[in-house]
Amino acid sequence: MRYRKQNYENNLKEWIKDEKAAIELISVLGKLWFDKSVELIIFRNQMVDRSSSELLNLHHYAREVVKHPLQYSRHFGACEGTQSYAAC
Repeated sequence: MRYRKQNYENNLKEWIKDEKAAIELISVLGKLWFDKSVELIIFRNQMVDRSSSELLNLHHYAREVVKHPLQYSRHFGACEGTQSYAAC
């Protein structure tokens, strides 16, 4: 029983971390879109005007397609670095 509780708590913490990263990404996407006319697309899906859960689902889909483990916070953090507005 103790293992299940720890597993649940770890999964919850990971989910919260991913949601926070997605919310930060929404802000960056908006700035890129409106300030620099940069549109980010992942597997033919526009990333602008999406909820955090939609972005997480798109990211999950991309992970399944490429068959490589991707970390939300790592990818979203990379996009945040593009506020110098090169490309993500």
